[in-house]
Order: sequence, then C-alpha cells, then structure tokens
Amino acid sequence: MLVSQDQSQNVTQTQKIAPHLIQASEVLQYSAIELTQAVERELLENPALDCVETSQELCPGCPSLHAGCERCPFTAATTADRIVEGATFSEMVTGETEASQASDSAEPEREKADDSDVQDPWSLDLTTFYEDGQEQALPSDEPYDPLATATATATLRDHLMSSILSMSDGAADERLAEYLVSSLDARGWLKIDDYEAIEQLGLTVEQLQEGIRSLQACDPAGIGARDLRDCVLLQLRNLQEEGRGHPLLMTLVERYWDDIVQRKYQYLARRTHSTTEDIEAAMRYLRTEITPNPASQFRQPWEYKPDSKSEAVRPDVVIRRTPTGFDIEVLGLEIPLMHVNARYRALYELLRCPPDATLSQERQAERASVLARLSPQERDHIIQHVERARLFIKNIQQRRRTIERITRCLIEAQQGFIETGSFAFLQPMTRTELALHAQVHESTVSRALLRKYVQLPNQDVLSFEEFFTSAGSLKDTIHQLIAAEDPANPYSDEKIRKILVDAGHKIARRTVVKYRESMRIPASYLRRKPV
Repeated sequence: MLVSQDQSQNVTQTQKIAPHLIQASEVLQYSAIELTQAVERELLENPALDCVETSQELCPGCPSLHAGCERCPFTAATTADRIVEGATFSEMVTGETEASQASDSAEPEREKADDSDVQDPWSLDLTTFYEDGQEQALPSDEPYDPLATATATATLRDHLMSSILSMSDGAADERLAEYLVSSLDARGWLKIDDYEAIEQLGLTVEQLQEGIRSLQACDPAGIGARDLRDCVLLQLRNLQEEGRGHPLLMTLVERYWDDIVQRKYQYLARRTHSTTEDIEAAMRYLRTEITPNPASQFRQPWEYKPDSKSEAVRPDVVIRRTPTGFDIEVLGLEIPLMHVNARYRALYELLRCPPDATLSQERQAERASVLARLSPQERDHIIQHVERARLFIKNIQQRRRTIERITRCLIEAQQGFIETGSFAFLQPMTRTELALHAQVHESTVSRALLRKYVQLPNQDVLSFEEFFTSAGSLKDTIHQLIAAEDPANPYSDEKIRKILVDAGHKIARRTVVKYRESMRIPASYLRRKPV
C-alpha cells in the first residue's frame, strides 16, 4: 500500500467577528432586566470597573460631577500622584498605604474643566443621555407609578365565564355556564352527571351538550374534558387549528386509545400502515405537546404564548407624551454612574504614555519607578481590565443610542397608533423598512427590539413584535367589524369568525378571541347596550 504525500497552497476567505463586536451585539439585545444583571456581573468580575450608586458617595467639595477632585471615588487621576513610592501592586490599586491616605487627606489639585460636548470615555453618567452629539437632560416628568395602573389578576373562572358568554348572541344561559365552570376539578376536567344536571337546571340534552361544547372551545385547550382521552383530543384539535397538528396521533387516539394505553406499538404500526418508529415519534409528541392538566396552562389573555413564565412584564422603553412631541426613556440603567477605577486608570495611562512624552525629570523618575515595580503579568492585568471596562461602558452607551434612534423612527412611522393605542391605526410595517428609516442594518433592528416591551403614553405595555405582526390586517378587520356592529345586538366571537371565513380568511374562534383581547375590546355581552 502506497501513501502519497504532497504540499499545496490554497487561498480561502473566512469571516471572523471581532470580540468587541460580539459583546456589542450581546449588550444590544439585552432586555432591561438582563442588562442590569450583566452590569452587576461585570462589576463583580472586573476590578477596574466601579460605580457610584448614590450621590452621598460624592465628595462634598466637588461643585460638579466631573470637577476632578481626587478624593471622589469616581474621579480618575490623570497623574501618578496617588502612586506611592515603594508600594506594591495591590497597594497601588487599592490605595491602602499611609502615604496614599495622607495624600487623599490633602487639598487636591483641580483639573481643568472639560467644556467639550464629547462624552468622557472613562465614565458613564446615566443621569443624562446623548442625542445627536448633545447632552440632554432626562425628562423631568413624575416617576411612573406601576400601582396606579395595576389591575386585579383574573382567575380561570372569570376567564371562562367571560369566554362562554361572549360566544352567544345574548341568549346564553348564564346559569348553565356558572354550573359548568363550578363543576371543573383542579385539572380542568368536567365531572358532572348529565341527568342530574338536566334535572337540576331544567334543560334539554341538546342545551346541556351545547353548553359543554362552548366550555370546551375556551382557552386553555382541554378545559371541560370528560376524561383523559377527551382531554387529549381537545388539545390535538386545537393544535391542528394552529397548523401544528399530528394526523397519525389523532388517528391513534380516536381509534386505538386502549392499545395506546397498553403500549402495543407493533400492533398499532400494522393497523395504521406505519412503522414502529413513527408510533414512537407520535408518543413523544404526545408527551411533549399534550398535558393532562389543562387548568395549569391558564394564562392572562394578553399573555398569549409569552416568551417567559413571568406574570409581570417590565417595559424596556417608556414613551411619554409632551406638549412638544414624545420623550423616550430607555430603562434598565438604574446605576447612576459607572466609571473606570481611578487607580487603575492612573496606572493604565502610565503604561500607555508615549516614551517621548514631555514630562519633567521628577515625573519621568516617578514613572520609571512605578513601571519598574510592575511585573509583566501585572501590566497585562491592568491593560486588559481597563480596556474591558472602557469597552463595556461604550457598548452600553451605544445600546441606549441605538434603541432611542430606532424607537424615534418607529414613533414617526406609527404616530397614530402611539397617540391612541388603537390597532386600527397600526400601519403595516416590516423590520427592513424600519431599518432603512433608521439607517441601520436589519439585524441591528432585530437585536435592539428582541424580547423587549414598550410602554405607550396611554400606559399600555406591549411587545415590539406587535408593530411587525402579520396579523395586523386581520386585527384591523375585526376592529372595523366591531366598530360597525349594532350596539343592541353585537357580534359574538363565533359570528365574527364566520364573517371572516366567508371573506376568505381561515381563522379559528380562539384566534378571534386572542386578537380581540389584545386590542382591549370587551366580549359581546359587555358591549351590548340597551335600546
């Protein structure tokens, strides 16, 4: 056997992303809570990054935030005055020597105030924000009080009663709905005796079955099932309406339920002309997509398929109406001031000082003495962590500017919707169009708005995804139908579904309910007005 070896040269192009761009992308897509956690994590990991959490930590002798007083914990020294002769690296960065304490107690030299509009790259003052290169004060409106708009949490019983009554044109038997909802067990199954219910309520069999069908049509899917098989079938039919159904599993549950319970997979494969692997895949789908406790899946109407299990949604951006337009506040930046540690900055500037810099002989001697006491590992430590802190501060600044810029363009494009909060004024829009308007890349828009929520001037909190939803035209149609309905005989959700189906829209009743509730439109029985 002969093995041939040869050498060759090939020219290939590969794309590599710089580490600072990766971090910038990660910071941009952080939500308000995730950004706060990232800041806390960075403060723990990076000794060169400090913060001042309250104004009480500031030096009483400083007339302004960047006055240059060396006693302030947030002011970075620009010289090696605080570097003590003979101090170790630990003492140099912590300032715990007697000479350093004596130096701190002396009257400091004031640095020349910086009148430039360029933000100090060493610190991040989160009490102000920057727009078009100019420093602007944050809106001075009264702080948002979440308790002022807090609402009581709806229970499953309230949700089901509202849904059942909204399905009829006014002839629904509220007494029957109350009886059925009160008969649900902890799992959401309906445990009643049909003959006892008919005798107690004075109904016919058809009326009772119609009431049960109305209950089973409510969210969450599976509510009102009579047994486990019925619970599975209700959920499978709901998944099929959403386009995520499993035809093989539906056939198995409808025709071979007892064989499924006994796990006769080979028999089921022969009966359905499929393979054992197909049957096992159907069982995995059953275990992952179906729950025997549908009541545990109850969620608030406005939380349709939320990204998280949290009940409370915290806005990342707040839009406030002012006499001159709109103010935008990007939340998640509660720390008033982040900055590079003063001693780390002083050592960093000594290391980065050019050899030909104009310094007095005394300064040159001090610089040489300090550098001589730093090992190569300590020098790398200082440079690495200071540059990491500067990059982190810069990325947070860039995140806020990007989100503000995109939100501002979104307001200009959707001013009617922002003003009223009504989906009837929501204009069809894509992320590509918004990116062109904001003059950024489409991926930047996606990252900046990913998993983020905005609070409108009317205090409604909604996901940024609502501005780009493909269901906007259907919501407009539903809103127009309800606006033109007879107030004395409003449309039920089922009636709206039939009208949309006749118009060529394939839509389920529960989808109509979802869109109606997302637009804050009450059920038909609540919209009914006496003649």
